[in-house]
Order: sequence, then C-alpha cells, then structure tokens
Amino acid sequence: MKRALMATLLLITAPASAEDLVSGISQDTIQITSNYTGTDIVVFGAIERAIAPQGRGIVVIVRGPDEPMTVRRRDRVAGVWVNRDAARFEGLPAYYYLASTEPVARIAPAETLRRYGIGLQALTPSAIGSHHDPEPFRQAAIRYHQRSGLYAENPGSIDFLSETLFRARVPVPAGVTRGQYNVEVYLFRVSFAGELGWEIHSPIEEAAKVWDAVTAFGGGLGLKPFGMYALNSLRVEKGYRAWKGDLSTDYTVLQGGLERFVDWAKPEFRGRAALAAEKQRGVVKRFCTLVIEAGEQDCGFHLGARYRRIPRDGPQAAALERQRRLAVDPFGPRPHGA
Repeated sequence: MKRALMATLLLITAPASAEDLVSGISQDTIQITSNYTGTDIVVFGAIERAIAPQGRGIVVIVRGPDEPMTVRRRDRVAGVWVNRDAARFEGLPAYYYLASTEPVARIAPAETLRRYGIGLQALTPSAIGSHHDPEPFRQAAIRYHQRSGLYAENPGSIDFLSETLFRARVPVPAGVTRGQYNVEVYLFRVSFAGELGWEIHSPIEEAAKVWDAVTAFGGGLGLKPFGMYALNSLRVEKGYRAWKGDLSTDYTVLQGGLERFVDWAKPEFRGRAALAAEKQRGVVKRFCTLVIEAGEQDCGFHLGARYRRIPRDGPQAAALERQRRLAVDPFGPRPHGA
C-alpha cells in the first residue's frame, strides 16, 4: 500500500526594489510505502541583488496539514488515574519543522513572529473548545509533538554555500500524516526599513552638497526621499522601539521586548544577575503593538505644535483605518488568545 505525501512550495520574497528570494525543493512528492522509515527533503534558495550578509536572517518552515487535536489532563483520584479537564484545538499542524540561521527570537520581534506564525510558540489554533485556560493544553500539545519528532525548531541549521546560495535539510519522519505540506521561506533584514541603511554625518554647511550628490548618484538606482516621519511610521508598523521615544532607563531589556539581543550564553555581563532574576520571576509588564480600528474616524498627524486632519478623499486621502501604536501593557503577559 502506498500513500503520497505532497509537498508544495509557498514562495515569499522581499519587495522588488530590495533583495529578491528564489527558492525551490529537491522533490515535491514522497511515496510512503509499508516499509517507509523516513527521508529528508532539501530546501534550497538564492538571494538575488544581495546587498551584504550583515543583519540578514533566513527562516525555512515546513508545515503539514492541519488536524483536530484533543488534549486531556489526567488526575489521580482514589489511587486511579482518570481523565479530567480537556481542550480541543482546530487548525494546528500535524507536522511543523523550522530551520533558521539563528534562533528566531533574535531574527525578528515577537509581534512579527506571531503575525506570520513563525516558531512553535506562534502556532495558534483557529478554534478552541475548552472550559478552562487553554494555554497549558496548547503547550502540552506542542511538547507531545516534539517528543514524537513531529514538531522541531533547528536554529543554525541553514548551510550557506556562498554569500547568496543556501540550503536546509528537512527530515520527514515515519508516521507523518499524508496530505499537502507547505514550504515557506522568509528573508529578514534587521533594520527599521527592512534593508541596510547608512547615516551620513557632515558639517551643516556641506549638507546641501552631500544631499545633491547622493540623490544625483542614486536617482538611476531608484533612490527616493521619504522623510523622518515615514521612518517613524515604518518602525512602529514593525513594532520596533525607539530610544527615548519609547524606551528609557525606566524599562528593563525584557520589558522592552529586546531579549533577542541578550546573549544568555555569556557567563557574565553587567546586569546579568538582575535580568536572570526578572526572567525567573516573570516579566510584569511589556511593550506591545496596538492595532487601532479607526473605522470612520478621521485620522491626523502632528506637524510641530500643530495638528492637521487628513482628508477622507482627494489626492491626500490616506487609508489609515488600521493604525498601529506602541504601548506598555501594565498587566504583563496574558494567557494565549487573551
């Protein structure tokens, strides 16, 4: 008896004006027979118009078909183990494998990882049936699939054959569910605008000459001015915090959501003991990104000390029905789905 396990490629690329990502897989069909013991597929790719490897992160995800899962908690009653509480999940994958250049928490902010479903902790059921807090049951489902070899994260497992060519081996173990498997490849840039950037410092009297020289040289390369207000909007959209604007010495590194920049492998650094103690106790408040559904309310922006409304129609109309703002959640982490 043969079963066909189909793997399809979902290609995710950078914007056309930036680096392009081209990906492929070694085979798109795996024949599973009665003596199938597992195999590997190879996901490979190339980065076109590559700029530089600094700040670049690559994530490869293979996700199997979704299937319903029921997780039960067993308690000992009168010396007998019985099933008590339970939670049913819809929309969790039967198989999930992630390969990356480094731990994903150091590649992108937590908000971005949740938005794209990157990482085991970002797996979110489409429907939950439970009379209790479902988060412990979700974590139990993840641990069970990890022990079974069906869920895994493997940072540092992407091999670069050159500065632009890479590959990742993905194990397909025995016992996987048959169906369609999607392969997703992400290319990240750690910066406000998504690409490498440079700050040019010059004397004030030379600023105009520098501007003219840069814009004249970059005009043929698609260089365009965008302004500091646009930069600020982009970094809020990505959930990036700004020093003094959002972050200050009033907040710890963990509260600011910057744990991905902490190298816990270092035996000692200034403030390590305090951070480790805070992590052990649990972070009591964190920065979070708020998505504001503005609806029909007029939006506006500040220009110096003045406030200007944006017209709802005409050439200056702006689709700002969904605005993002950064805020501090004083209640700290919430149960999953809260």
